[in-house]
Amino acid sequence: DLVRSRGLGDVYKRQDLNQDIVKEILTDTQVTLDIAENGEEVLALLEQYSYDAIFMDIQMPIMDGMEATRRIRASDKWNDIPIIALTASASRNDIEDGLATGMNDYLTKPLVPEKLFSVLIKYCSTTAENSNNFDSNSSAQECIEKGLSEAILLESKELDTDHSNEVILDLSAGLKVCNGNQILLDKLLTRFIEKYSQLDETFIESLKSGDMVEASNMMHNLKGVTANIGALALSYCAAILEEALLHTAIGKNHKLTKKFQYNLEKTIETIRAHLNNQ
Repeated sequence: DLVRSRGLGDVYKRQDLNQDIVKEILTDTQVTLDIAENGEEVLALLEQYSYDAIFMDIQMPIMDGMEATRRIRASDKWNDIPIIALTASASRNDIEDGLATGMNDYLTKPLVPEKLFSVLIKYCSTTAENSNNFDSNSSAQECIEKGLSEAILLESKELDTDHSNEVILDLSAGLKVCNGNQILLDKLLTRFIEKYSQLDETFIESLKSGDMVEASNMMHNLKGVTANIGALALSYCAAILEEALLHTAIGKNHKLTKKFQYNLEKTIETIRAHLNNQ
């Protein structure tokens, strides 16, 4: 049954807060989640285990999600596994390209728990029609359906979700992603400080070395992570920087770089203040 089935996710190297969010949300569902850092690791895991679904990040190092999906679809033994894109990009081109490559569906960041639970029920149930791994009466499915019900209830509540580009930390938006779990949100905020407080230094080093692709990748990942925890101003700034870096070289003294550094500093400061008051 689903308790013994395995869900497969993948995440951008080193900066794995997005993966942490998916893992934490699924903690009580009895779904087993394996993590791959790139497309090559996805293929290696598929050789070892059987999976009911794959959450595929489009942008990964070494082998991206598009190429990994092409190779999976080229194999008869994996051709029927549902692949759900998990991406910070909601652009029509990325979505259409993913579906054309062989992905079944997509979830964009910030993650919405209701959609995550819904897609699991939809595709794991479909996979189960030709499998002995899924029991429609299993406790695992009941856990997922309970999570979905809670997510729908939270969605219907009046939350303070002012999406102004200047909102440093919108806790209600972060709670929505965490399905109303304040303990989980605070845990993610703590992890954010641990993993991203020095990101500006790493980013500046990439600019100095002229590696605009790596700098853009950092901003792509940061855009999704910050949207998930409700750090809206920093998420908006990262999105602008990511797009700019795709078209032009940006230096450490560029106004967008300065804006990023300011927003990162204010976000860390605001998160620490919140956590100290808990």
